[in-house]
Amino acid sequence: MADKTESNDLLDALESIKGLLEKSEVKLNAAKKSIAQAAPASMPPLPEVEEIFDDEEKFDFPVLNEIVIPAADEGGKATVDIEVLKAFLDEMQKSVEKNMRDTIMKAVVQAESDIKKQLRAYLNQLRKMLNEAD
Repeated sequence: MADKTESNDLLDALESIKGLLEKSEVKLNAAKKSIAQAAPASMPPLPEVEEIFDDEEKFDFPVLNEIVIPAADEGGKATVDIEVLKAFLDEMQKSVEKNMRDTIMKAVVQAESDIKKQLRAYLNQLRKMLNEAD
């Protein structure tokens, strides 16, 4: 009777491990898909500002005088140097995309670490059960 109980316990542990592996595969595939979809053409909603700038990285914002061209005469309106503004936006986009990718990669690495930790615990439990069966 003890052998049957031990066999059932081992089978339950193996099924639990299989379930964990399936969950981890789903999570990793979702993370890979999310990273693949993080293309410049489509911008997903950005996380909170604190999450993006957690390492105190700062953008180099242009000074207003660098992009505003004074009016030619007193009756004219000031205009913005579009080329400088476009260059700034390009740099800002690159930086934001890099920060987003880094944040996503950190989340994937953390998820992988957590899954491996759980898997190790289950495998150690299984080893312990096998050692007790000897």
